[in-house]
Amino acid sequence: MVEIWEEELVRDVSRATAEIYECPHCHYRFSIFQSRGIACAGCKEAVFNCPRLRCPRCDYEFPISNKYNNVKNEIFLRKISAFIKKDMENFGDRFG
Repeated sequence: MVEIWEEELVRDVSRATAEIYECPHCHYRFSIFQSRGIACAGCKEAVFNCPRLRCPRCDYEFPISNKYNNVKNEIFLRKISAFIKKDMENFGDRFG
């Protein structure tokens, strides 16, 4: 059975994978989920509401800027961080 908060989180993650950011250094286009899952892998800040993105192509790090206000952005980052943290904790269960 799926919890209500998990359904909301899936919707938010879907939005995150749909929202595309562009690296100001190399102009590569990517989602926040790609950034957290590839370029930020191993960084503890990736699961603690980091306000920055790191380009998966050139490794350039820059602040997140989008159309959402700071409160919505903070809530969104917390949800993404919780999702990634949960996914990392259960990684061995699925693939190990």
